[in-house]
Amino acid sequence: CMDKRSLLVGAAVVLGLGASAFVALRLMNRSLTIYTRLEIADVELSDGNAAQVTVDLTISIENPNSNDTHAYVSKNAERLARQSTQQVLSPYTQKDIENKQESILPTLREKLLANMKKAGYNVSHIIIKLDTEDNE
Repeated sequence: CMDKRSLLVGAAVVLGLGASAFVALRLMNRSLTIYTRLEIADVELSDGNAAQVTVDLTISIENPNSNDTHAYVSKNAERLARQSTQQVLSPYTQKDIENKQESILPTLREKLLANMKKAGYNVSHIIIKLDTEDNE
């Protein structure tokens, strides 16, 4: 019985070391880069219609902390993107979205990049697609 227990303790120690070595390695690599696609649906427009925005982007974080996992950063980026799109698109109507993309998209892009930068996210690559949703 004793042998089995010491074997388990040994295994736990090895696993523990493995995990901390992995964390140390992550910390030595002082930046985190993620590629993500954010789907932001139901962005309210001034005429009661909604827009849908898809953002493909590459985010890098200098000196990430232990909370900066891919999942966390994606979730936070999505929240920031929703905030940005709501701020920029809310004054517009469905017709505007359909007809004024070339003036709306750069504004949206600027706002998004500014909000990401505030959060400490450097965006190196971004593609924004803007559509309207028909509320039938």
